[in-house]
Amino acid sequence: MESKCFCSIIGPSLLKALATTDDKNIPETTRRAAAKTLEISKQIRTARAHNPPHIDPRGLPTHEPVTAAHPDLGTQIHLSNKYIFDLQNKENVPVRGIVVRYKDQPISTDEAVNELWDALTTTASFYLTVFGRNGWNNAGDPIFAAVHLGQDYIEAHWDGGGLEFGDCDGHVLTRFTKCIEVVAHEFTHGVVARTAKLLYEGESGALDESMADVFGSMVKQWSKTPKQKSVDADWLIAQAWKAPYQRFALRSLKAPGTAFGPNEPTWGQDDQPSSYDKYVHRPKDWDHDMGGVHTNSGIPNHAFYLVAIALGGYSWERAGQIWYKSLLDPKLKNNATFKDFADITLEHAAAYGANVVETVRSAWTTVKVYAKPPESPSPFTFAIPRTIALTYRLTGGTPGIFDFKSNIDQMIAFDWDGFGKRDHLVVYRPGQGLVIVVKPVNGVFTAVFKSSDGLPDFDLRFTQDRLIAYDYDGSNRLDHLIAYRPGKDHGNYVIFKNVNNSFEKVASSFDGFGMQFPLDHEDDQLVAFDHEGDGKVDDIVAYRPGTGLICVFVSEGFGNFRNVFRSFNGIGSCDLKSKFDRVFAFDYSQSGKLDHLVGYHASDAVKANGDLWVCRNDRANTKFPTVCHMVLKDRESFNIAYDHEGSGKLDHVLSYGVTQRGGKKDSGFRLTKITEKGGVKAVWENLGLLTIDVYEPTLRLCCFDYDSMRKMNALAIYNANTVVPYFAVVKSK
Repeated sequence: MESKCFCSIIGPSLLKALATTDDKNIPETTRRAAAKTLEISKQIRTARAHNPPHIDPRGLPTHEPVTAAHPDLGTQIHLSNKYIFDLQNKENVPVRGIVVRYKDQPISTDEAVNELWDALTTTASFYLTVFGRNGWNNAGDPIFAAVHLGQDYIEAHWDGGGLEFGDCDGHVLTRFTKCIEVVAHEFTHGVVARTAKLLYEGESGALDESMADVFGSMVKQWSKTPKQKSVDADWLIAQAWKAPYQRFALRSLKAPGTAFGPNEPTWGQDDQPSSYDKYVHRPKDWDHDMGGVHTNSGIPNHAFYLVAIALGGYSWERAGQIWYKSLLDPKLKNNATFKDFADITLEHAAAYGANVVETVRSAWTTVKVYAKPPESPSPFTFAIPRTIALTYRLTGGTPGIFDFKSNIDQMIAFDWDGFGKRDHLVVYRPGQGLVIVVKPVNGVFTAVFKSSDGLPDFDLRFTQDRLIAYDYDGSNRLDHLIAYRPGKDHGNYVIFKNVNNSFEKVASSFDGFGMQFPLDHEDDQLVAFDHEGDGKVDDIVAYRPGTGLICVFVSEGFGNFRNVFRSFNGIGSCDLKSKFDRVFAFDYSQSGKLDHLVGYHASDAVKANGDLWVCRNDRANTKFPTVCHMVLKDRESFNIAYDHEGSGKLDHVLSYGVTQRGGKKDSGFRLTKITEKGGVKAVWENLGLLTIDVYEPTLRLCCFDYDSMRKMNALAIYNANTVVPYFAVVKSK
């Protein structure tokens, strides 16, 4: 199979769509070029089935023999040991090209030649530096590559002995020599052909394509100055589209199925699946992409992405090493399935410790190559301190008036006593003025404050009214409440403190935070935040999801605030352009300070997966760059900071949600530790949270200090629903 391998960057389905499109924006020359590309590729495949590679080495200069690395370099590859051919736009097979650049020749006047030369040099250098690999065949043999194949040939491929590139049509796609990840992709096909010799069909063929994408992505990141970390990469393959299609790519490792489309009029929807349950079964012939090798490669592609992001740092440091060693493992058979390869990656992950093994296992489980175990031991278990009745009585014989029967009911944790412990819950119903403050005592929740008329000067009679806990006087205690009412004719907030078991107003505003953020839109949100990094959560983040607007206001005491940051494009990679985007404060550096921000975009009707970004507060430059990224799965509509280890640090993210589609409910709960030192580390995942027996889209979680130990390791779980009201408390142990 090695000598007959023909592997291309584009699958036939996209070329067929481009050849037959009725999109009037696509010129006839492009349609003809796509049809011609399919024909030429077929001719090359047929020729390769019976003949040597069709870059003819007889075109090499006779005075410079084709040898392996120069003797003085020992086993080192000679990075200039390359031969670039010009195929002169010929289409007959085999093509007799001419050598236009080789060895240490000077720069060519042909841009495509120089682009290919430089990309091959970088790719070979990457393999040598990162993996110690001596060229594509690990023997230092020369690299053969060619440009200008055919007239507007919309393709790049490995033909079993070298790389060949067409010029593309120039209207929809520009030449692939400009994309280093495409050059590295085709080079990697040569590496696979010399190592695992994967059969180019079905799952093994999709693995071959995935290897090429994975290593192509790593080369792209490695080629950046400075070198690019996994969290900062775009994970796109072949962004060679021209305007107005320049936002597209061929494939996305980060989010398979989203590289182009949806429902793009020229070639439809990117059909790459991100999980094995959506594997696309096709006949194993060239008209059907040998069983969809370019389509189903999205599954192992995404597994690698998840591992690289979870491990943090550079993708080639650990994730890449695991994949490379697995590729070379003699146990990897040429007809390997995804699971076969996954099993081998676990073996090589063991060299980096048990946590890395679990990270790799989790990635393959996420893409459903591994089934989720029905019952697996978990470091994340819950004990129920007490399950509260759906309607309950507070101590003292007073009937409990909070029944969780309204879907607008809200809950927050609060330091009522001012002892530095958020061991009380404030439960309220905006629009009706109902608010109570409760504390658990021996498993029974006792009311310490109750009102059906809201708070002083704030009646809670509007459904958009919200409360947040806040450190008003910089005492490192969240013992004040900010009540705010966003909206066109409102924009007011009031700050309260507990005085003699009641709420007393200490500050207020009727125009929000002034011109920078007047709180004049009903979607406006406020978050308490430690901008100064001094352990005091006395600053405010104000943002408007759906618009990109976000501001940070630093407290100057006595209810006065100074604007220190304002953006219309969100923070970091979270652009806040969806009305469902949300932001919360987080302890990324494990310092006990809520001085980082997390922004997230949950999955929606367009994207099967969402995204969560941790953003560092760069106070010196007034920026919030992204420092960490995590993919949110379907169902994970909400995310909160959580103290799973009981360390007093909110350094975990609990992702959860319940969806209802077609009459069927589906729930998801996942705990992830995200830290500056450890990156993204999966801790626990289950389709249902232990001990919870109510699953509704209205289910919400709120962490608080149940034991009054300054540990936010308990979860108040409530389902605000007229049909199935529910309240319970569980605790991490």
